[in-house]
Amino acid sequence: MLQFLRRFTGLHWLLLGLTLGLFGFGVLAIESAARHLPGGGALFAGKQLIFGVLGLAAMGGMALLNYHWIRRFAWPIYGVSIILLVLVSFVGESVGGSKSAFSLGPLRFQPSQLAIAAGILVIPVMIEKLRSLDGWKSHALTQMAAIAAICAIPLALVIFQGDMGSALVWLPVALVTMLVAGIPLRYLSLSLLVGALMAPWLYFFVLPKVSERGAERIELYVDLILGRDIDIHGSGHAPYYVTLAVGKSGMNGAGWHAEEGSLHAKRFIPWKTAHNDYIFAVIAEEQGYRGTMLLVLGFTAMLLGILHIAIMSRDFLGRMICAGVLALLFAHFFENVGMCIGLTPITGIPLPLISYGGTFLLICLALIGVVQSVWTGRDEVS
Repeated sequence: MLQFLRRFTGLHWLLLGLTLGLFGFGVLAIESAARHLPGGGALFAGKQLIFGVLGLAAMGGMALLNYHWIRRFAWPIYGVSIILLVLVSFVGESVGGSKSAFSLGPLRFQPSQLAIAAGILVIPVMIEKLRSLDGWKSHALTQMAAIAAICAIPLALVIFQGDMGSALVWLPVALVTMLVAGIPLRYLSLSLLVGALMAPWLYFFVLPKVSERGAERIELYVDLILGRDIDIHGSGHAPYYVTLAVGKSGMNGAGWHAEEGSLHAKRFIPWKTAHNDYIFAVIAEEQGYRGTMLLVLGFTAMLLGILHIAIMSRDFLGRMICAGVLALLFAHFFENVGMCIGLTPITGIPLPLISYGGTFLLICLALIGVVQSVWTGRDEVS
């Protein structure tokens, strides 16, 4: 009992406050962004709030436990996630053109989100085990191959489903964990070179087979960068009006639930996914520069808090877990905001703690709870 009390009083309160603040901000944003959908924005905000309460309970439970339980349960969680990824390819429900979710009545569960969380947990357990062995088994190349293999299996399954957005997130997670694991830069540079050489083959031969819209979105992105004419009533509709909504927002924005002068009110921002993929554009248009900067600064502070916990961690396991969570959250944040300001191609990837989506919200909050456990247990003996 005293240990749980000590862990509770020793929480990283800044990280907790930022997490709660971003989640609350997201619920309000969803209420406005989803107002065109059947049932109205209140319905979707209410569902997000329910998932948030469940996620906060999971976060609290993870924070109060000793994170070294991961050594025992990481592999079973990873195995279950792989099995679910295989099953969803056959009996799953189509979401955004990819068969990637299980339908549980009115709710959906995406195993790809569980898989990447499992990968973040199992990578440090695997590398920690390899480092305890002798000879070639503990070599940096062996560790690098192990990380690549752990990521490659779910990555291939997610690509097979056609969910390119979720698949791309594995790349920064793999790269960051390799860096933190101490893989020499010469090996990482060589792998990046090999990846660059394979990129044309992947683009021309693999991408068209696994994603109908993937190549089109990249070509559209290149056309926008080069200033070429695009069809704003066809394939260029989303990137044009989403970036326009951000660009015209001004200092104060149009206001929450704005009607007059709002592109979202006129449904120019893709209204069926505005509460998920394009929620940053809705926030930017309604809250303006001040609101978006508050959001960006909040995320930056949260990521820096996780980085601080990683630095203060006393063991390899805790440091690697924090690095994986940091990479996951940053990748989602960078891509979601980037596609809304024309920095990256359009992909269906949610904004952590803000976008509507129960599975991803639960995963994010649970992983932040594990990070909290690393912080509260930094002085404990494993």
